Amino acid sequence: MSAKIQLSFGVRQYAIADGCTTIATVEISLKDYSIVQCRAFANKVCEYTEQIAGIIKANKKMIAERKRA
Repeated sequence: MSAKIQLSFGVRQYAIADGCTTIATVEISLKDYSIVQCRAFANKVCEYTEQIAGIIKANKKMIAERKRA
């Protein structure tokens, strides 16, 4: 899995992909590192939202450290 990162208006956006297929686009608040939205391809509901939320929650400290870098 890979991720592309884009920063805009206090939200960091990740495009999570498995090989060449985008699985989800996740927007994370840079204020409290909560998920703003998680959408699948073509703006559909992502079936992996719970797993992605767990990964983000477990790595909030690392996300905060990378934000400052």
